[in-house]
Amino acid sequence: KLHLEEIEEKLTSLPFTFRLTYVNDYRYGQALVMLHDRHTSSEMARNYCRSLLDGMMMPKYFAQTEHFPMTETFKPARRLLHELAEKLVRMKNET
Repeated sequence: KLHLEEIEEKLTSLPFTFRLTYVNDYRYGQALVMLHDRHTSSEMARNYCRSLLDGMMMPKYFAQTEHFPMTETFKPARRLLHELAEKLVRMKNET
């Protein structure tokens, strides 16, 4: 299994704000999701990732978000990120 921190480390040079998380996916079991800021298109985020990541590390889904949930100590709130990603991916798949 890939570790999110390992993938995030490879993406530190990206010129936009992002967070990675996993969602449950009926096709893949678990799928990697990149949540990125609303000023960046999903196509742009995907192209940046393609240039920096191996195929196994490539996110399956890309979704824009207005905010990134954080803990009180300003670390990513992983559980809330997961819930947000589940919601955004579900909405994207329904359209």
